[in-house]
Amino acid sequence: MGIFFGKTVSSPGEVAIGMFFAILGLTLFVDSLRVVVMPLSEQLGTELPKSLPLPAVLASTCFLGILVTYAEPAITSLRPLARLVDPEVAPYLYCALMEKQELLVFCIGLGVGLAAMLGTLRFVRGWSLKPMIALLMGPTLLCAGYMWWGDKELRPLLGLAWDCGAVTTGPVTVPVLLALGIGVMKTQREKRRERFGIVTLASLLPVLAVELLAIGLKMQYTHEDIINMRPPPIDTSDPLEITPVREIYYAVRAILPLNISLVLLVLVVLRKPLPEFTYYLPVEVGMAMFNLGLNFGFTSIGDQVGTLLPAAFIDTQQEEGSPYYSFGVGVTIALGTMFMLGVAATRAEPALNVVGATVEKMTKGAFTKKMLIYAVCFGVGTGMAVGATKILFGAGLIWFILLKYAVALFLTSFTHEDFINIAWDSAGVTTGPVTVPFVLSTGIGCSKAVQASEGFGILACASVWPIITVSSGASSSST
Repeated sequence: MGIFFGKTVSSPGEVAIGMFFAILGLTLFVDSLRVVVMPLSEQLGTELPKSLPLPAVLASTCFLGILVTYAEPAITSLRPLARLVDPEVAPYLYCALMEKQELLVFCIGLGVGLAAMLGTLRFVRGWSLKPMIALLMGPTLLCAGYMWWGDKELRPLLGLAWDCGAVTTGPVTVPVLLALGIGVMKTQREKRRERFGIVTLASLLPVLAVELLAIGLKMQYTHEDIINMRPPPIDTSDPLEITPVREIYYAVRAILPLNISLVLLVLVVLRKPLPEFTYYLPVEVGMAMFNLGLNFGFTSIGDQVGTLLPAAFIDTQQEEGSPYYSFGVGVTIALGTMFMLGVAATRAEPALNVVGATVEKMTKGAFTKKMLIYAVCFGVGTGMAVGATKILFGAGLIWFILLKYAVALFLTSFTHEDFINIAWDSAGVTTGPVTVPFVLSTGIGCSKAVQASEGFGILACASVWPIITVSSGASSSST
């Protein structure tokens, strides 16, 4: 903003405090997960198959999959976006985000829960990931085609649906599902190599769940019904709408059910003592602080950047004197900035380091942690730059989805199974509490500047490219 536009951040003190709370909150949140939630998840993954029959194990993992979705910090980023959607322009997107927000989150969680169940069953049975990807991509792409060509009023929901696949896989879902899956696999198949794949399912099934929700909303409500749903203005006297009470409330509501369920499963179902914790810091404290930082740091600065970038090459109402540069130079600045932000935000994702270390150990150094991180960062940066063209130039999201997944599926068919598991899981771990709120708010800012109907879809593009870059890098390293 300073170098290319000569602009400073609005309310810099507020943004600085927000960023401080985001950094401190995420640090405490992730560290609390490491010392509290992860040991419980690993214990459940190891002990559940020994204590319960397989159907009960699958039901438990499905239940936990739903709970971890509510506990994801990135899910919180969907809430402030609801009131930014115009019901006249995108009625069904407005309905999903505003009136049916709890149902939307539950559908996302149900998708993650089914993914946890299928992933566990895959570990137990030793199924290959490739046919499962093909089977899931079929109906998911068919629903996407229907939403784009079959009913144009559902088009704005397509970006939300595919972005939700990225929102679900963050610092809670990835470690917990991996711990559960690997624990089950070690119990059932001690001699098999540890493999990934469960995060892939947790990225794909929520997309399908939201697509089906969108189609169901269209069957249930007309355009006029949704227009009449407009809620009253926010009651500022409501304690739950006052900072920091609001952030604390949502943090406790999101994390506490997961913590209680994990403890009860260990104590009541397994009848085992709790693992020894070196110290205990409530995860809710870190998440509440992060929610504060999300509202006043990430979302604020992302919206400002998104509003400013289109002014580099087009005349926008928000910026006097725009465009700042010629068309070619301005486009280069806008897309180059999106690429760099994608690389930087991905590099900051805590889950990526966890997966990178596990991959290096699993491949015995053939695919190093550094190689994975660089491949994923480059992929997300490229995806963000390409996805930004969808908003800036009004390109059809369906073509990005079809083309990129065609390339990803082509590479999948020729790459070794273990590396495919890594590549597809990498697409999920790239989009967590750092990337998601910043990218979503940047996309919304861009959409307001160019007067687009919605600003979703950048995450959908960003999460596909790591599959391509990691698959290509894996093929080279294995060769």
